[in-house]
Amino acid sequence: MEHNLQMFLEGSIHMIVTRLPAFKHYAKNDIEAIPLPLEKENSPYPLVNTWNVVLTNSNPEHQNLAVKLAEKLADPVFNDEWTNAAGFLPVRTTDHTVWGKDSFYENMQFISKKAELIPNSQILGKILPVINQAITSVIKTSASPEDAAKTATDSLN
Repeated sequence: MEHNLQMFLEGSIHMIVTRLPAFKHYAKNDIEAIPLPLEKENSPYPLVNTWNVVLTNSNPEHQNLAVKLAEKLADPVFNDEWTNAAGFLPVRTTDHTVWGKDSFYENMQFISKKAELIPNSQILGKILPVINQAITSVIKTSASPEDAAKTATDSLN
């Protein structure tokens, strides 16, 4: 278990950013997950990772088997059970038969409907320095949050 998660569970720190499987594994009744980041008026705008399955093969017999495997993995009933057991958000936001039986996922279903994919590394490489500069200028009080956000937005356009 990661050090910060241990400190959180012991009560040394009061908030932590962690992966959903870790949260689900150690969740207690007095711990709540919230989506991050929050946007205007605290409307949730969670950023999430996803997984994809890509199967390629020039052998037609193997291609047919690969299509059958992909169809099974994408089947809502199978995927629902798989993501529930692994502690991940579902691929789809409908047909959650297993999730519907687990009270933990009531909030997770809401989060998954609002979720956006984390941008790829090329996009992050362009925007993270701009965001970090904006945060630094606010911390150093050389700019207001509004001015720093406008400067960052202008430089990205």
